[in-house]
Amino acid sequence: MKSILALVALIFAFQCYATPIDNNRVINGHDAEPHSAPFIVSMQLASRDGLTKKTRHRCGGSILNENWVLTAAHCVVNVPENSWLELFAGRHDLRLTEEEENGQSRKLEKIIVHERYVTRDDEPYDIALVKVVKPFEFTENIKTIRLPGANETQEGDSKLFGWGSISTNLTSILPPILQTSDLPLIPYDVCEAVMNGLGLSPMHPTFICTGPLLGNGGACSGDSGGPLVQYKADGEPDLIGVAAWVPLLPCGSPNAPTAFTKVSFFIDWINENMRE
Repeated sequence: MKSILALVALIFAFQCYATPIDNNRVINGHDAEPHSAPFIVSMQLASRDGLTKKTRHRCGGSILNENWVLTAAHCVVNVPENSWLELFAGRHDLRLTEEEENGQSRKLEKIIVHERYVTRDDEPYDIALVKVVKPFEFTENIKTIRLPGANETQEGDSKLFGWGSISTNLTSILPPILQTSDLPLIPYDVCEAVMNGLGLSPMHPTFICTGPLLGNGGACSGDSGGPLVQYKADGEPDLIGVAAWVPLLPCGSPNAPTAFTKVSFFIDWINENMRE
């Protein structure tokens, strides 16, 4: 059981931007309404080829305030030599320029990986904070997202946002347009029972799982670090999960729920480290 990015590392070289296929469906998802997730950022890997700067989408993240973004730990470790990470906010169609979408790009000042994060089979504590060099300027298309209550348990439905792979086979096709998918939350004991059938139990309590268990739904490569949200009675979303890993390839396989880092487990850690 590895992180989404780690699981698909063998096929990551085949990732490319392409026109969304199958009626714009991404693991039972669809194109998001433009800027319907103003809290999401595209974390991109940047490098230089001579004087030319190149970037490509690596992970997602969520804006907590003008200085801090929450993402997955595995998104910010093992950055290739001569490359660096940048955040792009206010984006919807990654084929457009920052100016065309009135977006904002930010370099990173600081990365804080959870001190208990280790590379192991279930990779618990897969969470990280990144601080931007220059604060975000909030607009209609760039906003923060609310955190849940500490140790709160969620049930019911959730919504995933991301630019992750739309492929349901062992290729990986990254869509240029932000995708979204409605996913049912799976109770912890049900998720653990399913994972046990895959030889991956016990589940660590720092995870929250989504279905559907019949397959054809969930996160995939490129969704890592991105937001799983739940809309509350006031119509506003809470950030309840950070995309972490899938147990089987291809993505969306039956009886292979997506595991997200459970944000409510880390509220104290988030608040303490954002004081830095």
